[in-house]
Amino acid sequence: MNILFVCKGNIFRSMSAEYLTKKHLEKIGMEAINVSSAGTEANPQAAHPTTVNRLKHYHCDPNNHTQRKISKEILAQQDLIICMGNNHREVIEDMGFDCLLFNEIAFDISTDVPDIEEFLAPGYTEQQKSDYIIKTINYIHNAIPHLIDHIIQK
Repeated sequence: MNILFVCKGNIFRSMSAEYLTKKHLEKIGMEAINVSSAGTEANPQAAHPTTVNRLKHYHCDPNNHTQRKISKEILAQQDLIICMGNNHREVIEDMGFDCLLFNEIAFDISTDVPDIEEFLAPGYTEQQKSDYIIKTINYIHNAIPHLIDHIIQK
């Protein structure tokens, strides 16, 4: 099975979901599931240091991560496409592919996992940004077992 996580830049939410899911699958002995990530825009930029450090806290090493932008070729190779937000879902569906929201699979709710700029008010501080990154990665980490259980059950 091939699973793809999608967000905007592929340096925060989808990247975190990819690495945390791989770690969880390794832990439960289901490494035959292939997990990757991509972004709807994926403009070249590095992951925020807080993102990298928080993933390392969970024993994930994203240092070799390379941003990818979604394409029909990438999407066609997937058995399951998981979007972090409805805006990503619209892009995927406009390209002719089915997808589900992260929270739909994990918790049966149709809500986004918001990006930094979607959650914090304009003028946010670097500390607020770092705090939100940590909170979001913790949320994704805690949701992954539910997400995988629901995928396996279907």
